[in-house]
Amino acid sequence: MKFTGFLILALFYAVYIGKMLLQRRKGIQTDQMAKGKKKTNVFRIELALKVAAYAVVIEEILSLLLVPPRLPRVVIAAGAGNVCESVL
Repeated sequence: MKFTGFLILALFYAVYIGKMLLQRRKGIQTDQMAKGKKKTNVFRIELALKVAAYAVVIEEILSLLLVPPRLPRVVIAAGAGNVCESVL
């Protein structure tokens, strides 16, 4: 089941990064948060959001590695695992 999770995660990020690279070839810049030389309050907020966004990737990988599944495989494979966990 962890292999399936890693496969889905890898596929998602491969498509996401591929899309960003294709946009960059067309001259579209997609990474605009926390850019610039002014260290204003807006910059700090954007930096915090950027760090949080990258931390989500790490959390997804760690949860796949460290958290044991408590639901039946059919429920998890159907994508209802997160919904059921919050109800339990």
